[in-house]
Amino acid sequence: MKKSIRQAVSRGVALLVLLPAAHTAFAGVAGSVEYRVAWDNADSRYHVYMRPTTAPNPDLSMTGQVTLRVPHATGTSKFTVTDIKPKAGTTWSLSSEVFGPSEDKAIDYLSFSFMPIDVRAFAFKAGVEQEAFSFKNTGPCMGSVALMNNNTDPFNQPPDAPNNSAGTNPGNQFANAGWGVTDDNDYSGNYGAAAECGGTTVINTAPVANKDTAESSAGKAVTIDVLKNDSDADGDTLVIASFTQGSKGSITQSGNSLIYTPKADATGTDTFTYTIADPDGAKSTGTVSVTLTTVTPPPELVAQTDNFDVQATASGMTLDVLANDTIPAGQSVTLTVVGAPKHGTATVVNNKIVFIPTAGYTGTDTLTYRITDAAGNQTEASINLTINVETTVDTCTQPPATPEANKAYYRIGWSGTDQRYHVYMYASSVPSPNSLTSAQVTLKAPIGKDAAAFTPTDVQSAFTGLSWSNNSSVHAPTEDAAASYLSFTPAISNAKAMLWQAGKEIEVFSFANKGACLGSVSLIDNATDAFNQPADAPNNSVGTNPGNSLVNLGWGSMDTDNYAGNYGCPATCSTDTTPKDTDADGLTDAEEATLGTNPNSNDTDGDGILDKDEIGATVSKALDTDGDGVINALDKDDDNDGIPTSAEKGDANNNGIPDYLEKPTTPTVKSVSVPTLTQWAQLLLSMLLGAVALRKYVRLGK
Repeated sequence: MKKSIRQAVSRGVALLVLLPAAHTAFAGVAGSVEYRVAWDNADSRYHVYMRPTTAPNPDLSMTGQVTLRVPHATGTSKFTVTDIKPKAGTTWSLSSEVFGPSEDKAIDYLSFSFMPIDVRAFAFKAGVEQEAFSFKNTGPCMGSVALMNNNTDPFNQPPDAPNNSAGTNPGNQFANAGWGVTDDNDYSGNYGAAAECGGTTVINTAPVANKDTAESSAGKAVTIDVLKNDSDADGDTLVIASFTQGSKGSITQSGNSLIYTPKADATGTDTFTYTIADPDGAKSTGTVSVTLTTVTPPPELVAQTDNFDVQATASGMTLDVLANDTIPAGQSVTLTVVGAPKHGTATVVNNKIVFIPTAGYTGTDTLTYRITDAAGNQTEASINLTINVETTVDTCTQPPATPEANKAYYRIGWSGTDQRYHVYMYASSVPSPNSLTSAQVTLKAPIGKDAAAFTPTDVQSAFTGLSWSNNSSVHAPTEDAAASYLSFTPAISNAKAMLWQAGKEIEVFSFANKGACLGSVSLIDNATDAFNQPADAPNNSVGTNPGNSLVNLGWGSMDTDNYAGNYGCPATCSTDTTPKDTDADGLTDAEEATLGTNPNSNDTDGDGILDKDEIGATVSKALDTDGDGVINALDKDDDNDGIPTSAEKGDANNNGIPDYLEKPTTPTVKSVSVPTLTQWAQLLLSMLLGAVALRKYVRLGK
């Protein structure tokens, strides 16, 4: 590739513009870039790649040229370049075409020129290949496409003699200011085979060297298998190409491993790098971090502070306080309680502490224990306890333990709040596509006479696009004269309406009972209920087709029933609508759900002040003394003065307001803006670098 005065001037001017912005001197490092061309059957495009030998510093790409040799043809068979797609931040254009020159009449020469939009667009990394640009050929596949060899191709000429038969300036060239002087050619050669448009292109992917860690102690060598966690997408065998030395130890190679030997007095952390390569020469550099531990004496007997959440039960809770303590290997210890709790009892059983809280108490408590070894050495620690109201798990709402894939499960529930039955569905996966074609839910209710008969009313669908209704009611059939069978189906106007959530229960519809509350309502068991019959044999006593079913095309075909079974408990109705207050703190469970407090504890934040007192008179206007967005009942420091609420229950200034509700006042402190010399330093550096660039420009123009 030959350079003209005009090219040198344009590059010098570009550098003049870039230098002040860089704010650094261009020391440069030794390095170059190689080119490769390949054909990709997947997109029917030619791709040109670049691979640097080192990372330039600074990384400022200036100009470049790629010249390809393509089979000579004419007319519609001619190799015609279209749709050039450059790397982001760069421009590549077809700058020269020479067809069948006298030097090689069987070849057409195509030159592509590079100019930067962002001089740092390539962000080069040593040995890491990246695509520079790609393009299409609208002509037919005529044969191999190869990169020009600057040194041997007859059509290329030396820079001082542009006298090929066409008078053009072909060849491969690249310039990056971080690889030395700005007017040299940082292109060093080609790699890879020619691009064959008619065959399968094998694109080499560079390996990836991942970070390694190791541990050692002063003077003790450690062998590190650095290749173990490295990878190569092509499955190539990797080798260690090179490695650096650490500052606190030396590194040697043994096969595919590196041996790190720390200095005799080395401590702390040491790092070094290594470079791997695949058979095609692609490289990647990884970092090894070695932690150098110091030899410590045997551990001493140390008791550690423990924190436990305890359920307020009569049987208490066993606390394994020794689990986090430091006890030298082989030693036995004796555990004793030396500081009793204030709100319960603590006894030692089998070297563990059994704590039984005082009945009805919730909140916090502490106690102290001591451990003693055979030699008489002793150590003590505290135990911090948080005592909560015992909670129970509602098994009736638990999902299936092992749900089948692509299946739906049904549940029926009763809500005393709205006096309605609610039907739920559960699935472990979301159908794709979500296309509901049919569904049926059949319930079994106690029989009632006349006005007491179970009569569904006010059926409300949970999803717009599905209108559920009670399409069949059979009372006291011969198969079970004590039951009413009620079937519900949806009118589907939107097959995607039901918003399934993988692993979560969704409500499908609800309804009220116009009749009397006579007992539990359950979902029919398709397999065992005498009133149910197979879909192809509706021959029960009334000729109906009850049962549960669901078909969603996202889980199978029209012939696949995606209903798998039921879960939960029968729904037992109740006429008691008194709001539930589990922890008897004066706040209903529904109110606590809205507030975010714990319905099973009357002191959610454990500060010794009941939730009701911290909420205030109006639930909708819960107190937030410090205005930090966290209500007092959830805030361990209500007035945000740095002192926990539990320690501010008094009234220090006797103003009738507890200390934990006194807002802190902070005096206003005026700040003074102090200017710096940063702008002056930047301006001076820009002027100096601009002068260097101008001098370079003058030299290039001569």
